[in-house]
Formats: sequence, structure tokens, C-alpha cells
Amino acid sequence: MPIAGEALLTRPEWRVLLAAVHPASDRLVPSPLPDWPELLRLARRHGLVYLLTRWLDRHPELQVPAEIRAELTVRSRSHVQRCLSLGGAAGQLLADLQRQGVTARVFKGPALALQAYGNGLARGYNDIDLLVRTGQFSAAVEFLSRSGFGGEVPLTPAVLRYFERSRRDLVLSKNGLSVDLHQQFFRGPGFFRLTRDQWLDAEELSLHGFPLTAPAPALLLPVLCAHAAYHGWERLRDLADVARLAAALTPEQWRRAAVYAGEMKIRALFRTGLLLVSRFFELQLALPPELSRPDRRAAAWADHYAATLLQDGAGLSEWQIFFGFCRHLDTPWARLRYFCFFLFSPRPVHFEREPHLSGPLFFRRLVHPWRLWREYWRQRRRAKTG
Repeated sequence: MPIAGEALLTRPEWRVLLAAVHPASDRLVPSPLPDWPELLRLARRHGLVYLLTRWLDRHPELQVPAEIRAELTVRSRSHVQRCLSLGGAAGQLLADLQRQGVTARVFKGPALALQAYGNGLARGYNDIDLLVRTGQFSAAVEFLSRSGFGGEVPLTPAVLRYFERSRRDLVLSKNGLSVDLHQQFFRGPGFFRLTRDQWLDAEELSLHGFPLTAPAPALLLPVLCAHAAYHGWERLRDLADVARLAAALTPEQWRRAAVYAGEMKIRALFRTGLLLVSRFFELQLALPPELSRPDRRAAAWADHYAATLLQDGAGLSEWQIFFGFCRHLDTPWARLRYFCFFLFSPRPVHFEREPHLSGPLFFRRLVHPWRLWREYWRQRRRAKTG
């Protein structure tokens, strides 16, 4: 079944952008020539300016206009400077935490750029995402606080207990450098917690002379698919990350990826991401049986997500993205637990008014879920009235 906006994939701008990030880097140069301002706009929106610039450097026959080339060069240099700064900070921070006895993994950011593209500069990022075990979360926060990092609210014992118990990620910043501390890959109930096998399945990397430890590709791949679905597959960069990792996986890694997706109840979200990769990049993946069987629900949501990506994020509303993520969890019990967690868990903004918060964490400030339901009923009324 054709998807909304699918004709856009045949336009020269999309064909160039897909060729620039395709796992097979020696793709044929498409013709006719693209609309250069539109190509630049798409590259900026999808976070692919640096990769597009490198690809165009390898294809001088495209004859990029001078003003477009100049803007690409300026933006690429700015991107490289920021990646070098953040990458060095990530390596130094990881080494400092290690000396304090805190074991951390670099999640996304420079580690993903190395794993997916083999180049720590290939993928842009604005902060440093660190994954720590729950038992070491307080020690990591205390060390960062002593190093001058601070949060949006005072890091009182009650606040730290809240973040540790709810397993939410905590953002700390210092002189424009933001560190996002995660205890698990997603906010949510217990089945999202890291198991011992998941934590131990890690990969050693090197960035700018600093050693980095990151989740292994077999674990990272289903997590990226679910994370992109949580944000509605808004950008082609997310799909390119998944395609690059998927193209390099071995059969044993595919088997482990299917096991990890089942443990986190995100196997359907994983299938949806792989369907999108096959549709946009025409990759033939050697999937294990549990991932390759037909799934009509995953195929239908792949259509929705593809339309969203092609239409600049205009395909799905916020409530549709949330309920799509919730409905894609593998079991009815998992969907109910995730929905209740989202509905009854307090938002971090409470601490601006209740910095002393302690005691039960349920039934507090249902503002965000109420906004979703209000949008849902408004759209239903509009649909009935035409």
C-alpha cells in the first residue's frame, strides 16, 4: 500500500540525501540535479549536513553552487568544532568517573557515531548521555556536583531519592556542557531496567585518545528503534543510524538483539524500525525468525512513521506518537504498566514548587497526560464537524 508522501522519495533531493547516508557508500549519483536550497534545508532539518558535505566532496561532478558549498562548509566546520569539544569532554568525564569507582557507558552521541559510521565526527550531538547502574547513580551525581555541575533544581537528598527511585534521567550542566545521566534506556516501569547481561554486553571504543565504553550494537539497535518511535521517527538521521548498525550485524548479534528486544518488551517497535530501514534504504537483512515473520500492525505503523518523516513531522500528533509507542509494547500487561507509569508518575517540574518532595510518588500533577487527552478529544470533535 502506498504511503502518504512516498512520491517524495523519487525527488532528487531525497535521493541525494539517502545516498549520502546509505550503508553502501558507493551509491550511484542520482540525476537530475537537485534543488540545492531544498536539499540544504532537508539536510539541516534531519541533522545530516556533515555527512552530506563529505558525500558531495566525493562527487565533484554534481557541481554544487558556490553559495551552497560555502554554507555547507561553514556549518560543517561548526559541527566539527562542537563534536571535538564534546567528544573530548565525554572522554575526560568518563575517565574521572572511573577513578571515582563509577562505571559508566556512553549512550548515543560520540559512541554511536563511532559504532555506526566509524567516525566520531559523523553524527552531531548537543549533550553527553551517560548510562550508570542504579546503585552508582548517587555517587555519579555527587561527583558531578563537586565538579561544578548543577541541575535546574537544588540537588537535595529528597530530589536525589526521587530520581533514583523513579529512574528518570537527570540533566546536569556546567559552562554550556550538559550531561544527561540515565539509569535505564527509557523512562518507564521495571521491564525497561537493565539486566546484568545487557550491562555486560559492551564495546570498547577510542575517541580522541580517550577510551570509551558503550552498549554493544546488538543491544543498541533495538533501543534506537524504540527511542526513535518514542519521538515519532522525526528525522532521517535516526533511520540512518539504525541502517548503518543493522547492515554490519552478524547472525549471532541478530540473535542477541532479538533476545534483548524481547526482554524490554519492544520487539514490535524493533520490527517497525527494521521495516522502515528496508523501505528507505532497500536493505536485505538476515533477520532471525522472531523478527522476520509478517506483522500487520508493525507494517501499518511503519507507514505512519514514514509519512511523518517525509512530511517534516506533520504526519502524527503528539498523542498518536505516545499511544503508538504504548500499543507497540509486546504484551497487554506491559502496555498497561507503561500507561499507568506515564499517567501517575510526577514530572520533574514539581521540585520548582515542592523542593522538599518525599513520600508517595503517585497521583501528582497529571497536567501532561491531561493535555494529551484534551488534544485527542479536540481532534475527534473537529473530525465530526468536518
